[in-house]
Amino acid sequence: MKNSVHQFVSSISPRDAVGNIVIATRDVLRGAGYTSEIFAESVHEEMKDEAKHFTKYNKKNSKDILVYHHSFESSLVDYLLPLKNKIILIYHNITPSHFFIGLDDSTIKGSVQGRKQLDTIRTRVEVGIAFSKYSEEELKRNGFKNTVVMPPIFNLNNSYTTKNNAAIYKDNDYTNILSVGRIVPHKKVEDILKIFSYYNKCINNKSRLHIVGKYETASLYYRWLQNIVSFLELENVNFLTDVSNEELMSYYKNADLYLSMSEHEGFCLPLLESMYHGVPILAYAAAAIPETLGNSGILVKEKKFAEIAEIIHLIMEDHNLRDKIVKSQLERLKALDLKFAASQLLNCLDRLEG
Repeated sequence: MKNSVHQFVSSISPRDAVGNIVIATRDVLRGAGYTSEIFAESVHEEMKDEAKHFTKYNKKNSKDILVYHHSFESSLVDYLLPLKNKIILIYHNITPSHFFIGLDDSTIKGSVQGRKQLDTIRTRVEVGIAFSKYSEEELKRNGFKNTVVMPPIFNLNNSYTTKNNAAIYKDNDYTNILSVGRIVPHKKVEDILKIFSYYNKCINNKSRLHIVGKYETASLYYRWLQNIVSFLELENVNFLTDVSNEELMSYYKNADLYLSMSEHEGFCLPLLESMYHGVPILAYAAAAIPETLGNSGILVKEKKFAEIAEIIHLIMEDHNLRDKIVKSQLERLKALDLKFAASQLLNCLDRLEG
């Protein structure tokens, strides 16, 4: 009889990348015959049927294998340390604190402490899982000896199966540029705005920029971005938060290009989502993004905003080039298949149980 395998995560909320990975992982574990639950410090009201508060876990079940997702400072580290269970760490990477200097002191603290906790939990971890070699190298630098690189377990088909697919902004006369992810400093949304300013004003005034992601209207970074929009006198820029899965799917399906200028990613799930929806990707070659794209998409190594805008124009005008980019992305997506990722995790569990 298989041992139970339970996951622990700091927080779980709807339409969140880490949460989606955790739920997909649970479904894979259950499909493989394991009893599997999700335990979290914070459970969003919409997710109360998916997860339980971590204090409801039965500590007496020492034969359970525990999977801990680490992406920030968490009290779960102190909770898990005394337990006698075997622990697998899934490292989502932690954004370096320097991106938040002058903008968010609490995030700086959480980032610094989160990295210190890697050293705290290291001796209790049987295997450290990373979604990229970039993240694996960080684990190794922190003294982790047994590490594995595997794609995240993420079910694209389930994530984008909805009853209806209302077109949110369909207009064939306009070029729609999309960026998806939290509105936070390392995503470098300001660079996206500068690129769009050149493209919209100098190349194609029938263009829109849709920035979809969670943000706090009172945050210094978001307010600064709004000042940039005003200073550049930008029109057709939409910041959207708390969109439903159905709405997000529509933004992807109607996008002409996905643009990323992020300078820190441990993997970057929106790139997979863009591949899935056939949206050509143009991204800055930072952190794990080149690994995630493989030989697909278009990568730029320098942030020359006018030149990047011209590349967007080239992709939009040259349909053969666009088709080649999309084809390369679909090929890359095959290597990041759910079944392959699931087999990697199950192999780790087999070794622990053997």
